[in-house]
Amino acid sequence: MTGIYGWTNQQGGVHFYRVGEPIRVARENGIPADTGQQLDNAVCERYDTILTHMLWDPHHSEAWRRLSDTGHHRLIFDIDDAMWEPDWTPFRSAYTPQTLERMFDNIRRAHVVTTPSPVIADYISRYNPNVWVCPNTVPASLLTMHMRTRPKPWPTPRRVPYVVGYQGSPSHEADWTLAVSRDILRFLETHREWTMHFWGPDEIPGWPADRTGHTPWKAAVPDYYRSLSMDVGVGPLKYSPFNEAKSGLRAVEYAALGVPAVLSDAAPYTDPRTPGRIGQVEHGVTGLLLGRRDSWWEALHYLADNSAVRHQMGEAAKKRAAGWTTEANIGTWVDAWNSVGI
Repeated sequence: MTGIYGWTNQQGGVHFYRVGEPIRVARENGIPADTGQQLDNAVCERYDTILTHMLWDPHHSEAWRRLSDTGHHRLIFDIDDAMWEPDWTPFRSAYTPQTLERMFDNIRRAHVVTTPSPVIADYISRYNPNVWVCPNTVPASLLTMHMRTRPKPWPTPRRVPYVVGYQGSPSHEADWTLAVSRDILRFLETHREWTMHFWGPDEIPGWPADRTGHTPWKAAVPDYYRSLSMDVGVGPLKYSPFNEAKSGLRAVEYAALGVPAVLSDAAPYTDPRTPGRIGQVEHGVTGLLLGRRDSWWEALHYLADNSAVRHQMGEAAKKRAAGWTTEANIGTWVDAWNSVGI
């Protein structure tokens, strides 16, 4: 490899985890690497490997086709969601059959496909046999970051010392089923020293204003990291084929912060095929995994009443997260990029 270029719109968390982070660490390891929105002759002359993510629009797909036809570059296609069976209306509207066919054609033309999910890898292998699972990871600096001190009062007029935190995009709104919401609301009613704080999604109606905080989504991931402050992290996932193909990133972030996680017992947090078991939760050791009929109230009550257990789980999770950084796993990305010669 003479160099790799991440052809990307350079926006948001997807860019950060699937393009920006591996490119950053590759560059720190001496590999010529950069990202940008433009793909011109100067870029093509400098880099022999082009990485793109979820490419599907007609204009850029035509450029990808021309690159494929000339055969002078190694093409890497990254995909991190099962957009062929989305369960969120905006995704269903955007990924029409025509859009998906362009995306699948771009995947066929790639030399390498990378994905954070073994479930996606299984599906995409029908279009391209050279699929590599490269899990979502976090920068090593997150392991030493101290969560911000909560101003008093925070986030409400009451002095609440403990926080259950949740972070996620609006596409996860359906994961907050009536049963999950009812359980956590009950927890807040019975544990007055705890509050609930949401990072990212729009404020959820029906939650008590005096027990609930909200931090809007940040444009830059490092700013989001600096805004975090919680004692327990939750992550409900409603069962769907789309969610089964998600990554374990939420568990990785909680672990890096030393926060015990209470998560749905789903493939993103349990699939043993994930390299390095990145994002996997060991029930009762690094967090709690809840089945469809398990009580979120009971799980949170258990952690709220056992500060020593919370501490032990957080420490155990943080210890594992030391192996879940981009720095520790850049070799997986480089091996994938180099798996085909040009």
